[in-house]
Amino acid sequence: MYKVFLVDDEPFILEGLSALVDWEQYGLEVVGHASNGEEAMRIATNLDVDIFITDIFMPRMSGLELIKRLKEKNDAQKFIILSGYNEFEYVKEGMKLGIENYLLKPVNVEELKQTLHSTVNKMQSEAHRKVVTDNLDIIRGNILLRWVSRTIDPKELLERAKVLNIKLSQPYYVVSVIRFSDPNRSSMEADQLAEVHALCRYHLSGIVHVYEFGDLDGDLILIFGCESQDVEAVSFVTNLVRKVLNHVLEDARMSAFATIGSYESTFMEVTESYRNAKNLQEYCSEVSANEIIDYNVMNAGWEQQQTGISLQLEALSRHIESKNKEEAFAYMDQCFQKLQGSKGAKPSDIQHLAVEFMFQIKHAVKNKQFDSKKIFSHLFKIRTLEQLKDHLRDSIEAVIDYLDGERKDDYSPVIKRVLKAIEEQYAKELSLKTLSQELNMNVIYLGQLFLHELSATFSDYVNRYRIEKAKQLLYQTTLKANDIAGKVGYTDPTYFYRKFKLMVGVSPMEYRQREAMQRLDQ
Repeated sequence: MYKVFLVDDEPFILEGLSALVDWEQYGLEVVGHASNGEEAMRIATNLDVDIFITDIFMPRMSGLELIKRLKEKNDAQKFIILSGYNEFEYVKEGMKLGIENYLLKPVNVEELKQTLHSTVNKMQSEAHRKVVTDNLDIIRGNILLRWVSRTIDPKELLERAKVLNIKLSQPYYVVSVIRFSDPNRSSMEADQLAEVHALCRYHLSGIVHVYEFGDLDGDLILIFGCESQDVEAVSFVTNLVRKVLNHVLEDARMSAFATIGSYESTFMEVTESYRNAKNLQEYCSEVSANEIIDYNVMNAGWEQQQTGISLQLEALSRHIESKNKEEAFAYMDQCFQKLQGSKGAKPSDIQHLAVEFMFQIKHAVKNKQFDSKKIFSHLFKIRTLEQLKDHLRDSIEAVIDYLDGERKDDYSPVIKRVLKAIEEQYAKELSLKTLSQELNMNVIYLGQLFLHELSATFSDYVNRYRIEKAKQLLYQTTLKANDIAGKVGYTDPTYFYRKFKLMVGVSPMEYRQREAMQRLDQ
């Protein structure tokens, strides 16, 4: 039922209105009344009213002022005016405010009933249109998500895009990922995220070839269709993302961090741009709020465009993971020897190079308990290659020292035994239940203890450990992926493939090929 609220400073009018109409017949229910606009504002605030029937002239707050204030809060509410004055100016003002009717006192019952009937029909039509629109928005968001995650066939995407007015004929596409955070909360709730997304949609409305939706992580995703990837197009994308960040900060009082992915020349390669932008979100906890990191600037920055040198930095992460300072330092020195002879490096170029180096160091530290802010604290103050080299060397040393000591000092005796069991038995069937029985502990308590000390569930940690072992076998041996799956504890190769791609971003074979190319480049 729709809810009706009556406002009039004459008690007999309120009583008469309540008795004049069979409200239920129209699907209506009178939920309250007030003698003036101020009282109505106070009482009706928590009643979720659909229709207000109000007088114009009342003490404290007039009916017209009441309508103005309520409209600011909820534009969907309907208003019917009752008045003893047939003044054209009042009628005109009421019409400007979008009232349903202007009824003169004494009230004509049939006219009131007809007005209520038409108002209910109008609300039902609006509700239906909203359902259709909401459903289309849900469908559109789902198709856009399937598009960026490449879980939709190109033919189906083309068919759905026509219906949903998604243009797939642009020469270039680029994806931006915007992650929000509330400084007053550790995490954001779904309704809070929905409000922020709605705010962003409002500020993006009317801009062609920009498609927005929320992904499964709660990030706002923007897909831009561009005519080119020249300076003007890149500037347009960056400025629009900056506009969104500014509105979120000003209107919602929230922080946001944005990343921009690669420019792709076919619509089915949008997934690559999305993946690059999502990967850059790794930096969100390390840089200042309301920053934008652009993959294209990082990837096509000084080390590639101005020097022509392509550094394969993933090897640095491997040396750190193996806790070999000598190899890590030697590799770092090789990189800097290549860079040393280059001229004309701008501070921004060096910063981008610094971020890439530091990302590889952070990637080597799987344990979230490590305070990575220590190694990122001076990152954006670095201006010279010499400063970068010194900072990088100190950071490598700090991280390897941490990795050397983490299993010795940071964990309780029970968790040390669990970790030792994982190291020794990862290739076999492993379960928390079995280990809890061996340790004579409650399985739920053990799981909670593991999560508390490692910031990861037992199954997530084991999967991560197995995938790391699989990566080592892929670049150190010629074993087939199916055989490697069995050697690291996966009895189902399909499940292994799925887990590997989810955690590494590429298939096992693609990873092996990439590692082989990197070794050749070195």
